[in-house]
Amino acid sequence: MTSAAPTVALRHVTFAYGTEPVLEDIDFTVMAGDYVAVVGPNGGGKTTLIKLILGVLSPQKGTIQVCGESPRKRQTSIGYVPQHAAFQPHFPITVLETVLMGLPREGRRTPGYRAEDKDRAMTALKQVGMEREARKRFDALSGGQKQRTLVARALVAAPKLVLCDEPTANVDPHGKVCLFDLFASLVPRHTVIVVSHDLVATASSVTSVAVVNRRIIQRRRLDAAMLTLMYGEHGASCPISEYLQGLPQSHPHRP
Repeated sequence: MTSAAPTVALRHVTFAYGTEPVLEDIDFTVMAGDYVAVVGPNGGGKTTLIKLILGVLSPQKGTIQVCGESPRKRQTSIGYVPQHAAFQPHFPITVLETVLMGLPREGRRTPGYRAEDKDRAMTALKQVGMEREARKRFDALSGGQKQRTLVARALVAAPKLVLCDEPTANVDPHGKVCLFDLFASLVPRHTVIVVSHDLVATASSVTSVAVVNRRIIQRRRLDAAMLTLMYGEHGASCPISEYLQGLPQSHPHRP
């Protein structure tokens, strides 16, 4: 019996802006149903990694596959949750309309949305606990509610892979915990990759952790080598390392 193909597979990938490599000869694998936290210092290449998986950037060396094909061929299989909503602060759009924007427009002959589109959007809102806010204006929401709405927008097209780029950066501490619980609840129906600087919030629920700092180390739990890659030679002995490595590493959807 052959094993299942990975949802995301990067092999010997190198990417540089100009002559300066941002990522160098990295391998990164995510299987279907995984929940992976991608962490690392600012400028280490986390967002570049996400853009490569999205197909926004192309590597100078190596190969990238999403669901067995190039990212650009599988864009409809990817849902994306950004750090910020790309709307003007007082843009008059409702929560439901925001989610509907996640549906592909290709092949549609008429403007607007059909009844089944709105049903799909409401289903996505229910999945993130925002169905009661459907008619509310997006700009009236709290930071955590806005991010939940953006998660629903990413889910409405039923993607196989959900990519989240620093989704808790502007959310209060309680809202962060709720969002990480939400990401865990998406598994195993969706494969989830979350870029975050919040190590403590992700350590107890993810399937694996990938530390990115020009190179990449991916393991089931944080260890000394990963902390050294993040923080330098003193990383393994920093006070937070003992706490992080002592956290439970079981995933709620996996034995």
